Amino acid sequence: MEPTTINIEFELSSPQELAAEKISDTLIQNGYTAYFVGGYVRDKILGKSAKDIDIACSATPDEIEDLFDKTIAVGKSFGVMVVVQDGEMIELATFRKDGGYQDGRRPESIEFCGAYEDARRRDFTMNALFYDPQKKEIIDYVGGHADLLKGEINVIGKAEERFSEDYLRMLRAIRFSARFNFPIEEGAFQVICSNADFILKISNERIFNEINAMFCGPDPKFAIQLLKDAGFLKLIFNAGDLADLGSFSSCDPETAWAVFFHSIDYNSEKAVEKLKELKVSNIMINAVKFCMEPVRLDDKADYLHLFSHKHFAKYLDFIRIASIKDKASKELFDELLQRYRSYGFPRELVKAFVSGDELQELGLQPGKEFGRIIKTLYRMQLNDELKTKEEALLFVKKEYF
Repeated sequence: MEPTTINIEFELSSPQELAAEKISDTLIQNGYTAYFVGGYVRDKILGKSAKDIDIACSATPDEIEDLFDKTIAVGKSFGVMVVVQDGEMIELATFRKDGGYQDGRRPESIEFCGAYEDARRRDFTMNALFYDPQKKEIIDYVGGHADLLKGEINVIGKAEERFSEDYLRMLRAIRFSARFNFPIEEGAFQVICSNADFILKISNERIFNEINAMFCGPDPKFAIQLLKDAGFLKLIFNAGDLADLGSFSSCDPETAWAVFFHSIDYNSEKAVEKLKELKVSNIMINAVKFCMEPVRLDDKADYLHLFSHKHFAKYLDFIRIASIKDKASKELFDELLQRYRSYGFPRELVKAFVSGDELQELGLQPGKEFGRIIKTLYRMQLNDELKTKEEALLFVKKEYF
């Protein structure tokens, strides 16, 4: 089949782009076909920041190893190699078509082929566009360029077949829809809704990574609504109702997950349990937990402890988003900002006037009461009840001797 070609010149200026251009030139000069492919081509056409250039070519992995000085066989059995050029790592994949799928993720076999069949094996039309850096043209076998201009997520071939090859593609369709603000073609979305339960065949790690990418995207609110409409919230999180997310927009992932869990009525304990199930790092779990747990704010010391916490910015953003629709959160957010300003935007706690060693020199012995005394002194210091080291030592002698 002859492709549609569109004349267009990409400006190639970054180190990665220049390295990829050199690699493609080498391949072409040695009689091979070489195209930039995938997300890089899609994003360049849309005028968005593009990265991670992949090259699809007619050279086999063995031929790639012979042509280039430094290669890494990252997936040689699937025709995938990495070429290191001028310090840049560029992934090369031999044109291939996939055999049958049994596990909803990987093909049982592959067969090297031409560009047309390689394009046809991909997921969405907008991800199957080739760019010839020498001829300065798009090579389109699947109508992806027209779909990009139209602004629609379209599956290549039959949606049932594409999604059954890798069930994660159902979540990818939602992520792309939210990222580009493109609707998913109606028939394809109906297939997603009808087959949503197959997502449970996918590993928790892959599910988390895909949803996390949605939450880190430009419109997590839209992504969450699509997840609900397709039935994924019920399947993955056992959540039916979804609170109004207000003006929830792009933010850091920990805050986004905290907002999401809040919107489906999870408390911090339930959120932590689910994140552990999804195999999330303890660093992220602790940050989400901090955002969601109630905070004691009785006096200045409590506020200073909160303001100096490493996750305070995430917590404040969580409260800001929650405050859009919640009066109590709005009042808390305003109070936090007012206090933060009035306390001089503290980022770390001041050093304690009195150390444990100094208390021992006074005759106090380590133990439970010893620890309580240290905490009491420091809390009084933060609350401006003790203003100097001398006042603190005098207080100890008066109260504990």
